Amino acid sequence: MSAFAAAGDGGRHGPGAPSETVDVVVQVVLAPIHQATVESGDGRQFSITRKTPALQVDALVKGQRIRCTIAPDAPKVLHAQLL
Repeated sequence: MSAFAAAGDGGRHGPGAPSETVDVVVQVVLAPIHQATVESGDGRQFSITRKTPALQVDALVKGQRIRCTIAPDAPKVLHAQLL
């Protein structure tokens, strides 16, 4: 059993689970380390880095809205786009 399933997510995560699309808002931009923290409406937080496809982390500003595709097996952003 994965840590996510053990946490009571109803088995939504793990091998074979679909990726998830989440709308988030930029909370903090850490330009010196090329990273931003974003938060979903339900309080989950994710990191956007210069390795995140389709988005320039250095151009982000606090309050921007982004749509992210989240990996099914870990809280990792697979793709992001500005809204």
